[in-house]
Amino acid sequence: MIELCKERGLNAEIMDIEDLQFSDETFDGIWSVTSLLHVPKSKIQEVVKMLHRILKSEGIIYICVKKGEGERLIQDNNLDSKRFFSFWNMEDLISIFKKGFEVIEYKENLVGHTIFLQLFLRKIS
Repeated sequence: MIELCKERGLNAEIMDIEDLQFSDETFDGIWSVTSLLHVPKSKIQEVVKMLHRILKSEGIIYICVKKGEGERLIQDNNLDSKRFFSFWNMEDLISIFKKGFEVIEYKENLVGHTIFLQLFLRKIS
């Protein structure tokens, strides 16, 4: 995907979500679909602080994670390996963003057999 973006003249980089190297207030918006669900819950607060830092004042962030309890390795159907997943309920998900963000909208969405939690937030100072 990075190569395709660069072929089209877009600025694209590979970066660890736990170590975002962007300048402060770089983005007007962040689209985080099924990326935070791979962050251990013990590290999620630090990642949220980084997202807050790189988002411009009153910027919007969209979060989508899987609903459930706990965190664990799950067999990937397309690979011969397991991947890490953290699962959330809406109350806990909102609570990790309560410092520095206001909730614009939230909902649950069933896709196949999986319930996804969706959250639109606005950065506040």
